[in-house]
Amino acid sequence: AWLRLSDSEPPLNPRLIVPGHGKVLQGTAHVERLAALLRSIRDQTRAAVARGETLDQARAGIDVKDARAEIAGTDKMLAFLFDGFFVGPVVQSAFEEAPGK
Repeated sequence: AWLRLSDSEPPLNPRLIVPGHGKVLQGTAHVERLAALLRSIRDQTRAAVARGETLDQARAGIDVKDARAEIAGTDKMLAFLFDGFFVGPVVQSAFEEAPGK
């Protein structure tokens, strides 16, 4: 849904975004970064499926280190939460929806 929303025509151009957590955001930079991250995870997962990898193998091979550093910095708990509650479920969804599955 996020990727369909970010790719919508005409593109959405909100003045404010009120996320479920954190501060109110202005502009679309956050949405664009999130959409890019979701596309990267989707594409990496599709490539893993094409190679015949299992979900666990695909999850272990997904490279999100730049996004993790941007979001969590050096905070180990935030990195754990990012991996466990964002990356893990997104990879699973992308794996289940990948062509050839």
